Amino acid sequence: MANSNLHNALSSPAVRYFFEVAQAGSFRQAAENIGIAVSAVHRQVGLLEKQVRTPLLQRNKGREGVRLTAAGEVLVYRIRRAMHEVSVALTEIDGLKEVKRGKIIIGSTDTLAMDLLAPFLVAFRETNPRIDFDVRIHEKAEIIAHYERMQLDLLLLYNAPVQIGLRTVAEFKPLSYAVVSQAHPLAQRKSTTLAECAQFPLTLINDAAVQDGIIERMASNTGVKPKIVLSTNSYAFMRASVAAGLAISVQAALAGRYKPRYTGLAYVPIRDPMGRFSTLSCCVPATRRLTPAADLFVNRLIHSLPDDLNNDERDGLLTEN
Repeated sequence: MANSNLHNALSSPAVRYFFEVAQAGSFRQAAENIGIAVSAVHRQVGLLEKQVRTPLLQRNKGREGVRLTAAGEVLVYRIRRAMHEVSVALTEIDGLKEVKRGKIIIGSTDTLAMDLLAPFLVAFRETNPRIDFDVRIHEKAEIIAHYERMQLDLLLLYNAPVQIGLRTVAEFKPLSYAVVSQAHPLAQRKSTTLAECAQFPLTLINDAAVQDGIIERMASNTGVKPKIVLSTNSYAFMRASVAAGLAISVQAALAGRYKPRYTGLAYVPIRDPMGRFSTLSCCVPATRRLTPAADLFVNRLIHSLPDDLNNDERDGLLTEN
């Protein structure tokens, strides 16, 4: 039988009537439960059997009623499974409509927690005041390695690697910047290049892949390997070191309502392509289902970020690709 015909059969009253007969054990009792004529029940069940091309019920005489055939038992089992799944789905949908309470565990680096999560949580709790948060601030490598042990609902990272057990639900591509003190010669530039940045002492995150990628790009443009005077696992400490005049840094930064605003710092857009260095990744565990509260939060975040990250071109900022 064509799939379209089977779909029509399963979406018709015939399935309901058949299930009622199977539950009641007789056509007459099923008709009374539904509130229609017995002949209508017979007709619909007969139509279903004709469409699946096999008997579903064994009709017995007298008060013995009906019994399921092997095919009938299979169909009843699947109908019960389907009804259960629909019931679960409706419960979850109701939960999404009005999530009253819950706790969400998020793993992120210090800069993203300060620049993005802090202001977003304020807006989110205005409409969900009984949802609480546990934000774990760690290095990217530690978050990736231990996300299951930490029971993270969301990982918010720059340049998250492909990882078995993690699912990337959204990615955004902000610009990369030369972060300099306001007194630095580059501070008044509308944009700069990696070649220009290579002339100055650098402070970079102590991620070998990130450092190697930036150094290689700078060296290929200038023929000179730039000097890294400070490596650290803290973007916040890098910012403090830059503001103090120790070095300049190369960092990704967000736009729109999440544009960095730090006293003593200037963010100068870098014109060179930076690849995945400036990719913001939102990831969730692929091995377990999120709670309704976490699912609501993740969906709200990834659907609002495209608008929140928008900014006009006068600021030299890049919105999501």
